Amino acid sequence: MEIEPLSKTKLAALAQLKLKKHRDRQALFVAEGMKCAIDTAACFDCETIVGIPDALISVHEDVLAKFHHVYSTDAANLKKLSQLATAPEVIAYFHRPESEVPEKLNPDELYLALDGIQDPGNLGTIIRTADWFGVKTIFASRDTADVFNPKTIQATMGSLSRVTICYTDLCELFDRNPDVPVYGTLLDGKDIYRQPLGNGILCMGNEGRGLREETKRRVSCPLFIPPFPPNAPHPESLNVAIATAVALSQFRYGKEN
Repeated sequence: MEIEPLSKTKLAALAQLKLKKHRDRQALFVAEGMKCAIDTAACFDCETIVGIPDALISVHEDVLAKFHHVYSTDAANLKKLSQLATAPEVIAYFHRPESEVPEKLNPDELYLALDGIQDPGNLGTIIRTADWFGVKTIFASRDTADVFNPKTIQATMGSLSRVTICYTDLCELFDRNPDVPVYGTLLDGKDIYRQPLGNGILCMGNEGRGLREETKRRVSCPLFIPPFPPNAPHPESLNVAIATAVALSQFRYGKEN
């Protein structure tokens, strides 16, 4: 694979991809950093990789060969392309895959549903956590943060290659699958450690408001993660990514399962 110097014209074109509207128009997403770029290249259609010469030389030839374009540049230009506080030595660009929402869900599988998650970092951490606990499909409301936001990609640590994210109307999805239990984390739910848990859909809500009312009405199994000790002062709620990890751990390994 030939490594070309990054021209000013190409630099300007790639810099536009820092904006979501340009990424959407070209159906591309960005992975920053060596590990993130290499992990992502294993499972997605590769377009362009840019890096300082020493970093590109360290990338295996088979990985570089997957990219249509390979450009070398300096740290100053990478800073112009990066959305991180400290620019990495490698930035890669990939074609965005299409995900279709299934009409019917498998009742023998555990799914995750996200109702209005707004923080890209939280979304990426949730995807990584879902991957850890063997959840392969996540359904997200249409107002959930963009899964292809660079901060989300960074936070997934490569898990996006193993977890499918489908944006859809959650209530319509639940209504199409009335035989699939919908679990939801609610402040007035039942102690998650004392409930029999099985497969179905675990629904997690927005960082501030939790689950919206129309979603709550479709929750068949409301759950609550109690603080310890129960009567001591404690925060109003858990961070949604942490709550997701606690809940998935109980679904997979809880004594009642």
